[in-house]
Amino acid sequence: RLSAIDISPDQKYSFSDTAKRTLSKLEENVSVQLLVYGGKDALADEALHLATYLERLCEYSKHASFEIVDLQKNTELAEVASNYSVLVKTDKRERLIEFDSFFYLYMNGVGKVTTEQAQLYYSYYGDAVSFAYLFDGEGQMLNALSYVTADSLPKIYALSGHNEKALPEDLLTTLGNGNIDSETLVLTEAGVPADCSVLFVNVPTIDVSATEAAMLADYLNDGGKMILV
Repeated sequence: RLSAIDISPDQKYSFSDTAKRTLSKLEENVSVQLLVYGGKDALADEALHLATYLERLCEYSKHASFEIVDLQKNTELAEVASNYSVLVKTDKRERLIEFDSFFYLYMNGVGKVTTEQAQLYYSYYGDAVSFAYLFDGEGQMLNALSYVTADSLPKIYALSGHNEKALPEDLLTTLGNGNIDSETLVLTEAGVPADCSVLFVNVPTIDVSATEAAMLADYLNDGGKMILV
């Protein structure tokens, strides 16, 4: 097989040993699709770089395949996906990665920052701070591969029905990035679901009923885990 040499300025087409090892150990078929309005001919700039990156990444596994899907010809995907997004899927599950998620702002001396944080730093320090726009292809793809190939995923339930506070968006984002599912839970006669890894009770202002308390006690006595804030 011919080998390609990465001569890009920031080595964006090079892969860590972790990435190579993860791909080489795949035991099930994984489909990686770059979704583009207009197909391959519409690729340009960063989207073209992303396509090259994904194609080369998939070469490290006989179980990984890459293709460019024209959203103009696939109306079903076009209803849920944006231009240049990436769909990673197996027979178990799938993950859609938005194009913007492949890039992030890096601030010298601080690390990865959001756009809002960068604007705040700049408003205080002006040109004394500097930022770089970096590519996170490996982080996004390894996380997606872990998600779509896992036999089972941990799941957090957030108790509802007692005026609990909703879980913060940044926490939900962190959980999602860690491949941890989250869902709200209203206790019924069935009690706490068997797939509950952790039950999160976030600042309730109304007491649980005697019946609900008994359900929670049964859950904890059976080895369940709960976070009460």
